[in-house]
Amino acid sequence: MSDAPDLLARFLADRFPGLSLNAVTSRDERWPQLRFELGGEIPNKEADRRVAQAAGRASAVFEAAFSPEDDGFLSFTRWREEDDPLLMSLLPAEVAPTRTEGEDFWEDNEPGFPFVTYTAALHPRSIYYRTLFELIGSSELRAWRSGRAYLVNASHPLIYHMYDDRGAVMLAAHENTLEAVRTRFADWIIP
Repeated sequence: MSDAPDLLARFLADRFPGLSLNAVTSRDERWPQLRFELGGEIPNKEADRRVAQAAGRASAVFEAAFSPEDDGFLSFTRWREEDDPLLMSLLPAEVAPTRTEGEDFWEDNEPGFPFVTYTAALHPRSIYYRTLFELIGSSELRAWRSGRAYLVNASHPLIYHMYDDRGAVMLAAHENTLEAVRTRFADWIIP
């Protein structure tokens, strides 16, 4: 059996040809996408309240797009080794992610900081996603770089990426995959 990075690469090549996960935040018109405002009107100086709202909104959108039965992947890249124990605690005990090391995350052929990407094939709703979203939401406001996480739904092809307390993006292979989320969270969508 192939390991998770190979399975994820094959899934992306089949459903999102030419897409690199680290390019998900760019406005790529090849796939339908939604962008969500998470922190909203809460000022940065109220970091705890802003992070709580951002994580709550990110969780609500995630739960609407990923059912507990959906198959998928988690791809998490981190730059600090000391974050590993916390990141591993977000996964179900039976999941052993594949570790891949690199130095040029942005693939621009520039010297970069070493990074590690963990990839796991799992039911995305099985992770402690609310905690993950709280970590990501606090990364800018509290200067704690938690990394970059991509949650991939293989059952209903889409990719979800919360980039920080400001927002998240969801890419789908087909427009109809986003329709229910678009309707339910219309007030949080960034045009």
